[in-house]
Order: sequence, then structure tokens, then C-alpha cells
Amino acid sequence: MTMGMMAIPGAEPVARLLLGQLNRGRLSHAYAFTGPRPDAQLAMARQLAKALHCAAPDPRGDSCDRCVPCRRIEHGNFPAFQVFGAPGESIKIEHIRSIQQFLAVTSEAKTKVYVLNGADQLTVQAANSLLKIIEEPPAPAVAILIARHRKQLLPTIASRCQEVAFPVASPQQWSEELKAAGIPAMYAPIFAHLEMGPQRASACMEGEGFAEAIPLVIQWGEEVLRHPVPAMTTLQTLLQAGREDWAIDLLMLWLRDLLLMQSGQEELLAFSAYRPQLEQQAKRWPQEALLFFLDGFFSLQRMKKNNLNWQLAVEDMMLRMPRQA
Repeated sequence: MTMGMMAIPGAEPVARLLLGQLNRGRLSHAYAFTGPRPDAQLAMARQLAKALHCAAPDPRGDSCDRCVPCRRIEHGNFPAFQVFGAPGESIKIEHIRSIQQFLAVTSEAKTKVYVLNGADQLTVQAANSLLKIIEEPPAPAVAILIARHRKQLLPTIASRCQEVAFPVASPQQWSEELKAAGIPAMYAPIFAHLEMGPQRASACMEGEGFAEAIPLVIQWGEEVLRHPVPAMTTLQTLLQAGREDWAIDLLMLWLRDLLLMQSGQEELLAFSAYRPQLEQQAKRWPQEALLFFLDGFFSLQRMKKNNLNWQLAVEDMMLRMPRQA
């Protein structure tokens, strides 16, 4: 079955734009793929590299996904295509040196394609080195930077890239895409609201304890208003290493669903598979407490992003929480 750029769900406008530029010989030397779907953005970068090097493209110029170059790119052993970095990982000068080495190696391909995944995590030193490569590449190349927002890229980098904004799929569309990729139906709406693609969702389930985290969220929701001491222990367990990147978002999503239950908007639930627990807790949670914790967790997210000591702020938030009458 042919994959190609046009087959990436929800990204058809991006595929048409890139295919048009490819067919006219007008590909940019540097792109910034922006949006909340890094899996789709990485898939598009890989498919663009295939289309550029495909031995038997279809009439639209899209890749065949069957020839030797396409298969080598898919399996990560094509010398003119490479991915550097990962979402959430700091991009350091060592990554940029690896890009320099990649571009310096002679290849049978005329144009190389390199992807910087998580480009919004560039350190200043790495960004300055990358800027020189983008401006004066040692070999013909197409750079693809993947980031959530253009504004998260350093201005000097962003100004030299053509932004390609990926459409934001609705949670329902996203959930169906996740289920089609093998994510369990009970988890797919949750991952969709957390804006995780299939690869990221699979990583959460396989190595980051996602299935164990949901009962902890529900347990915390049961304990926090009446038994704050055990609730603090539950919260610390939930936020342990390996889950801190998404556990706060998961808590906020649960609180959001409690608000939706209270306002009669059950059709919008992310935790739809846990409706009985939501119904039970929604009867007990005062709206004041829900808003207090939503605001508190939002502040924790900002502190974590700025590398501040957010663990101490968790304890402070629990001490300041409103008590149930």
C-alpha cells in the first residue's frame, strides 16, 4: 500500500503545498514544521525525503513507498536522510556537530534532507551553530525543523525558515487516528486531548507507566478534598520520574472533565471510559476547588518549563488548597 505525503491523516493541505514546490523545483532550503502533532510532522518530513529521492514517483510527484530509496529512508539507512533530536530533549551543540558531519559525508544523492526534531529546545550555542549551517550549508540540503510553535524558535532561526503550519485536528479526529494506529479505545480520547500522536502515545503506554497513572489520578481526585496527607503521597507517586512530562496535563484533563460533568457537557469528555468515577467525584468537588487546582497545575507547568523548582510548589499548593466543608 502506498503511503506518500497525501496519505498522512489531516495533513493534506501541507502535502499539496510541498508537492507543488517539489514539482516546480522550488523546495525551500529550510522549513519549520509547526503544530501540536510531532508524529505527523516527522512522518511528513520522511515522506518529503522519499518523494525527493523516489525512483518511481506517482503522477502527483508523491513517493511510491516501494522503490529502494523509499524503503531505505523508511528503515533509516539512506545516507541522504537523517533525523536528529527528539521532542522534549534539549538540542545541544553536539547535535549540530552531528548535522555538520552528516552534510560533510559524500552521498550519491544530490540533495540531503535532515530533520531536527524538537527544534524549539535549541540551546543558544546550538542555535548559533545551526544558523551558520542553514545560511551556508556545506552541501545541497533541505533542513526541516519540527517545533510546536514558530514563536518558540529563536527569531534568527525562524526568519530563515519557511513555516509550514500543520492543521490542528479535532479531538474526535485525533482519537480515530490513534485507534487506527492501535491505541486502545479507552485511552485514545485521552491521548488526543493531550495532543500526542501514535508514536508518543505508544511510548507512554510501553515505558512511562500511563496505564498505572490513570488510577493514581482518580485516587488523588478521591483523596484530595478529605485526606490531603495521603493525597500528597499519591500526587508525588504520580509525578515521579518518567511521567513528569505529561502527568500534570493528565491531572488538568481530569479536573476539566469534572467541570464538564458538572455543566452537563458529557459529550466532550476525554475520560469517557471512566464516566462512573467522574460522576461520583463531580458531585463532591466544589467548583472553587476545581478552579484552584487548575490554576495551580497551570502554574506548575510554567515553572517546569522555566526549569524552576516546581516540586516545592506542589507542596505549597497542597497546603493552600481550599478545604471541603
